[in-house]
Amino acid sequence: MKPEWTKLLCDPIDGTKLKLVNPLIKKGHVVSGKLIGGSGNVYRIKEGIPILLPPGAQSTSSVESFAFEWDEWGWLFAKKYWLKNNIRPLLGTESEFKGKTIVDAGAGSGAQSRWMAEGGAKLVISLELSNTIFNRHKETIKGFEDVVFPIQCDIAYLPITVKPDILYCINVLQHTKDPKKTFNNLSRLMHKENIFLFNVYNKEGVLGSKIVKILRRVIRWLPFRIWKWFSFLVAFGIFALDKMIPWVIKSKYSDVHYSDNFTELWLQIYDAFGAHSYQFTFSQKEQLDLIKKARLRIKVKDSLGYLLVKDV
Repeated sequence: MKPEWTKLLCDPIDGTKLKLVNPLIKKGHVVSGKLIGGSGNVYRIKEGIPILLPPGAQSTSSVESFAFEWDEWGWLFAKKYWLKNNIRPLLGTESEFKGKTIVDAGAGSGAQSRWMAEGGAKLVISLELSNTIFNRHKETIKGFEDVVFPIQCDIAYLPITVKPDILYCINVLQHTKDPKKTFNNLSRLMHKENIFLFNVYNKEGVLGSKIVKILRRVIRWLPFRIWKWFSFLVAFGIFALDKMIPWVIKSKYSDVHYSDNFTELWLQIYDAFGAHSYQFTFSQKEQLDLIKKARLRIKVKDSLGYLLVKDV
């Protein structure tokens, strides 16, 4: 992290400003040190990444399967899929990132943060709970360390004061311990001129089905690597069927968006049935209620998400 980025941070417990203490600085970046809040709470900086996890935050152990997932696959291979399914329907083109300050809430492997930086973002605050932030994420953002600011945190306890131009939280909220609390906290970053790209898993879709819930109860006891190769076989079967008789898959599972990239489908299967602790689904009514109660409104709606703005 750059020393000047300290001013963007706050204590996730009480919101007070953080003071940088005893920093080790190399090539203009803080490598290690401490951050101390106004109430005396102390947080560590490890490998240039602030660890802002207060007592009560969601445990990193709850997302170990995600850390394994991102460390194994990364996600840089999926940029075309990401642009096609997440960005173009809601935002248009990646040129919309140019000159913007963006909060990537639930950054995973760091691929999205990197792509935002490649699109010309001024600053990307990359928030991730899992320990992949010290591994794959760190590797992924190489070359963009002056733009991407990684922070290990629980997005239900936001450690930032900046109100970004773009708030991005896609395929994340359903994996948090308390999705409603998390959504409301994220919504506090909204003002009358910024936008929020957001989605959650749909209760009426495949991921809300009983079979998925039952399978997840079984799969969560499997070692991650065993499930990785089982999910390969499942993905191979779906991919082959989709190619041979696509109407069978698309008619029954119309909310599943298949990619021509087999690795992307494989990762999606691992992810959907993975051993992470939390996976909630929301009905359309629940999604609309969530948005309304946070005093936001829908500007753009797509089958995979929303572009939200402040309801003023």
